[in-house]
Amino acid sequence: MLKENQHVPVRHIVLICLLAFIGNLFCNHYSPLFCAQGDPDTAIFYMTGKAWAHGMVPYIDFADVKGPLLILLYGVGYLISPDMQIGCYLLFSGFTAATLYYLYKSGRVLGLSPNKALVLCALALFALLEPENPGGRAENLQHPFMAAMLYGLLLRLQVQRTADAHARRQAEKTAGITAGLCFAAALLIKFNNIIPACAVAAIILYLNIREKNIRGYLAGFCARFLIGSAILILPIVAWMCYRGCMGACIEVYYHMNALTAGNGFLFGNSADVLLWRAYRNLLQCPTGLPFLTFATLLLPGLFGERDKRERMLLLLFIAACYVPNLIAHTPYYMVVCAPLFCLCGIPLLKKLPEGGQFAQAILLPGILFAVITHNGMWKDRCTMRLQQAPHHSVLQIEDILATVPSPRVIYYSGLDVGYGMRAGALPGSRCWCCHNGLHELCHQYQHADIRNGNTDFIICTHSIPNEQTCEFFRNCGYSQVGHFSTPSEGPVCIFRKTE
Repeated sequence: MLKENQHVPVRHIVLICLLAFIGNLFCNHYSPLFCAQGDPDTAIFYMTGKAWAHGMVPYIDFADVKGPLLILLYGVGYLISPDMQIGCYLLFSGFTAATLYYLYKSGRVLGLSPNKALVLCALALFALLEPENPGGRAENLQHPFMAAMLYGLLLRLQVQRTADAHARRQAEKTAGITAGLCFAAALLIKFNNIIPACAVAAIILYLNIREKNIRGYLAGFCARFLIGSAILILPIVAWMCYRGCMGACIEVYYHMNALTAGNGFLFGNSADVLLWRAYRNLLQCPTGLPFLTFATLLLPGLFGERDKRERMLLLLFIAACYVPNLIAHTPYYMVVCAPLFCLCGIPLLKKLPEGGQFAQAILLPGILFAVITHNGMWKDRCTMRLQQAPHHSVLQIEDILATVPSPRVIYYSGLDVGYGMRAGALPGSRCWCCHNGLHELCHQYQHADIRNGNTDFIICTHSIPNEQTCEFFRNCGYSQVGHFSTPSEGPVCIFRKTE
């Protein structure tokens, strides 16, 4: 039978925070040690947060296919530290710490001692700071909500076989609040990930049907689910209605995502392509097939031998976590499932000797060193700040953009990769960069703003623009001021509005 222990010692909270902040220092794209240019997703999110912080209205003055909560979080990070990205680093490290906190509590629910639960948190960094996902993406920002929901579900499964009705009600309330928060976070960050929260609601409903306690389900779980959802949804919806951008949010966040899915990224593919994607995603992502195989084999070690129902319900939840991104066009979408990694370590840690504080003092730094060595950002395409040459192409591009205070920029032929981050660049068009699958629509907005002179710079990445495009830029009053060869984006051409 599972053991419940809600208390987390203050010393362990401090150690959890140290693991999170040190791990992110070396394994997060937004660490102060690194240059953040090079990753399109985080660069786009950073731009949207900065634009919101500068008073631009989301989805009207600038548009992205992610939800408003993600933009708000990046805006908070920018306000903490506009220049060196320390704000984003602190924010994301705090999210990692919150994820580890709930993984610690999940380990305690499943019978681990406090010291072993702390070791579980260190091991979880391998998945949470996975090298294919440099940190700060939509999947990373959902980790604490997924971990909290996992804890709430495990707590409810724990008390399922107890005769204590009060304990079941309390566990159901916890599960309701955490599932509601996860549902709202997914709805406001990346809405296809609402399925796991719906699965938890279905599992709790099944348990209450067996107990013939539908009234308790409605008053306990459902009420708390609505409260948890309202905590995040109501303030954001109220603000957006006040600024008059709620309709634009629905149009961009939901309609444009549907267009992207329909333009070859999800729908419109043959069955063999979708099956290949599912196989590739499960195989290539560390939290994919290796995890599922490992977790399935070790799952009996999580529960008592007679608790087969709990094991099946947990497998249902795991499957629901993978379904939204199983046939996605890129494997790193599966990283949203990283908090489930803790389920692999728990049965193994149960069999290890306790070890004491001395063993812990050696084991925790050793695991953290292994995480930094394996997942460190120096293996990625971004470069350490201290190693940048004075005439590095990225710095030269920054120098050109910095000639205009808070320049407005358009990425004409590709995604935003972070040029102008230090120069304080802002979106020069509603679609200031070309999102995948939406180039034609984005170019319509960009052409209108280029003709009206609303942008200061036009940045063309990956290839040199053809003569017809260059002629269009010149006729609209823009001249080429730079041509660079960059390590990650290939040829980069910059056009500036003439005075």
